[in-house]
Amino acid sequence: MSAGFADTAEGLFDNGYTPLPVIDGQKRPSIKDWSGVNYSTSPHLLDELRSRYPRGSTGILLGDVCVIDIDVLDEEAADHCRHIVTSAHGEAPCRFGKAPKSALFSACRGPASKSWSPEVI
Repeated sequence: MSAGFADTAEGLFDNGYTPLPVIDGQKRPSIKDWSGVNYSTSPHLLDELRSRYPRGSTGILLGDVCVIDIDVLDEEAADHCRHIVTSAHGEAPCRFGKAPKSALFSACRGPASKSWSPEVI
């Protein structure tokens, strides 16, 4: 069993991320107005959310964080993709969902953009 929001949120916050409670088994936040969450201006909000959604999944607010999503099911190809990214941009925290699919996280410089996917031939 994986750790819930109550167990992971504080560590993420301490490392500069904005953690969000996510509906378990889904990819959407548990709260309304999630894009405006700011724990600096609402210092008690993180503890409130940890209490309200202790077992929920955990997401992070993007914007200052870039995610490179490697949706490749072939293990050798997925490893190669991660190697290309880390060789060019340095090591990054990595999350595995349905392995070997993964996501690499990094701080952004400059304005954020929407997702981009290469055309599959």
